Amino acid sequence: MAESGAIRAGRAFVELFADDSELRRGMRKTEAFLKGWGRSINSAGLAFLAIGGAAKAGLAFAVKTFSDMGFAAEMMSRRTGASVEAVSALSYIAGQTGTDVESLETAIKRLQKNMVEGALGSKEAALGFSRMGVSAAALKKSNALEVIEQLADRVSKLKNPNEQAAEAIKVFGRSGTAMLPMLQLGSAGIKRLAQEAQEFGLIMSAEDSAAATVLHQKLDLLWQSMKMGVFQVGAALAPELTALAVDLGHAAKAAADFVREHKGLVITVAKLATVVTIAGGALVGLGTGLKLVAPLLRLAGVGIGVFATVGAPALTLLSGTIKLLGMSVGALGRIIVGTLARTATAAFASFVGGAMSAATSNASSSPPSRPFGDIQSLGERRELIARHALFARD
Repeated sequence: MAESGAIRAGRAFVELFADDSELRRGMRKTEAFLKGWGRSINSAGLAFLAIGGAAKAGLAFAVKTFSDMGFAAEMMSRRTGASVEAVSALSYIAGQTGTDVESLETAIKRLQKNMVEGALGSKEAALGFSRMGVSAAALKKSNALEVIEQLADRVSKLKNPNEQAAEAIKVFGRSGTAMLPMLQLGSAGIKRLAQEAQEFGLIMSAEDSAAATVLHQKLDLLWQSMKMGVFQVGAALAPELTALAVDLGHAAKAAADFVREHKGLVITVAKLATVVTIAGGALVGLGTGLKLVAPLLRLAGVGIGVFATVGAPALTLLSGTIKLLGMSVGALGRIIVGTLARTATAAFASFVGGAMSAATSNASSSPPSRPFGDIQSLGERRELIARHALFARD
């Protein structure tokens, strides 16, 4: 039993490794599944990275905006003496009326100065405010926004633009003309815009501006620390870089001296470089031309193959036609030459016969002529004519 079990186990082992197609198919399916799962996980990870990066970028932008806006409002409040709330409202109103923030700040500074002087008993400052309908007692109890509202009522009631500008300049200084669009709204218009800013959450609180100022200062501290770290790296490398700069300076001077002493060599090198450049350009052009010609040659080869396949019978027919035409032309030429020869022989014989007749008719009146040299008899003459005709026919 033990031996038969061992035989069966060995046969199973042999069958397993002899016919492993099922095992390989299963392994390939597992491999494909793992690859697909890995791609899905990788895609999910990339999506999370993108979302996280976008969120971090948005949060960083929000933090920077909070820091900058709060710090700017806090500093403007400290420079002008107006509250952060008043500065926020006036900044919004200025933007709605086309007044830039710098002109607004300058105007508020001048207004605050005149308000303090008027409240302390300055006759000139008090007179300016009193003509605008604001008493010295009201200056002590009012903030900058409330005083601007009262001044706006006075300016908006003036019909002459020159008078409006003059009154605004008395209170706000040279920035008074920049404040005219806001003052022309009157107190009702200014209150409406201030309420609008309040409803939309555009009024910054003193607590937020203070927190933004602290954040801005800490971020600035971080930035300054980072710059100082970079500075320290530069300080550590400075001695080595200084020595390297000196060595490079000496090397540059040596190179300049060499060039100065070997100008001919420099010119030769320059010419050689020019030649190499031209040769390189020519090789590039040649290579480009070969690239362009190669498809044409391939196309021409295809065309030649097609022509050789399709035009072979036509070429054979054309060759036979040309050969037949040559044979016809040869036969026609021989006929023409023979006809011309016979015509010339007949004409020559006629001419000779005429000459002989003329000589016979004139024999009695003139001494015998010898047109054929020493030939005297008529038989000899006819034999000579016959030989000449035979020669012409051949």
